[in-house]
Amino acid sequence: MDQKENRRIAQTRRLLQEGLLRLLEHEKLEQIRVTALCKEAGINRATFYNHYASPVELLREMEQQLADELAQITEIPTSIEDIAEQMERTCIKLKENARLVEVLVHYHADRDLEETVASLAAHYSRNRLDMNRTHLDDDTTHLVSTFLFAGSYAVIQEWLLRDIDKTPKEIAELVLSIVSRDYL
Repeated sequence: MDQKENRRIAQTRRLLQEGLLRLLEHEKLEQIRVTALCKEAGINRATFYNHYASPVELLREMEQQLADELAQITEIPTSIEDIAEQMERTCIKLKENARLVEVLVHYHADRDLEETVASLAAHYSRNRLDMNRTHLDDDTTHLVSTFLFAGSYAVIQEWLLRDIDKTPKEIAELVLSIVSRDYL
């Protein structure tokens, strides 16, 4: 496949993704028909079916694409500073894709996003626990990490869904500040 064809395919997918998000502002996913999506995106049905079987498949691809982009951000951190920087970059990426995140949360299809935030929170809490050489047993450590993850993800969700006027850096700092309090 040549570069021109690759750009055309990427453009087609982008148009379909943008069209789907616009339609989801007014309709439920189950109500969106391929014809309406193609009209919204400015492409024909045959082109749509060259890439996808349904709007649901398109949404799944969008989720996977965002998850892949988030996975590129998160590496195994070696310091608290690495975790803070990764959390901020994650918040930036999520803010850039706030509409998609809202759709994924609405359809309970945000598991990959949850796992990314969980990974960062787990690394952070493990790092803090190791630094403090706490006396917590493995089960308690797991429960604390679960609590911290759930709260971290809830903060990020609320920030995005309510469009709270905080920067990604402020949210990352808030989450990490909460995670570092008291118990750890």
